[in-house]
Amino acid sequence: MTRKIQRAPGSLSYFPQATPEVCPCVGSYATDADLHYTAYEWPHSLSEIVNALLEAGLRIEFLHEFPYAAYQCLPFMVQGADGWWRLTNTRNRCR
Repeated sequence: MTRKIQRAPGSLSYFPQATPEVCPCVGSYATDADLHYTAYEWPHSLSEIVNALLEAGLRIEFLHEFPYAAYQCLPFMVQGADGWWRLTNTRNRCR
């Protein structure tokens, strides 16, 4: 069973906030059990993560990002004919 996060599109913040995102969830990537629980998540931007690694002494030679995922991370993602999951309407999302 894939974990399903039940939250509205556009309700997430990309940058860190003072309080966690509270997410009612169903399922898990680790088991087929019918789990229902609340997750408390703190978002971390890519720059925050990479800078923490650099400050810890990690040498990064390259970084790849992809516009798709192997599973439906968010409820408003759509699965393409190729089997990959993508966000919808992302063209102007960062403006």
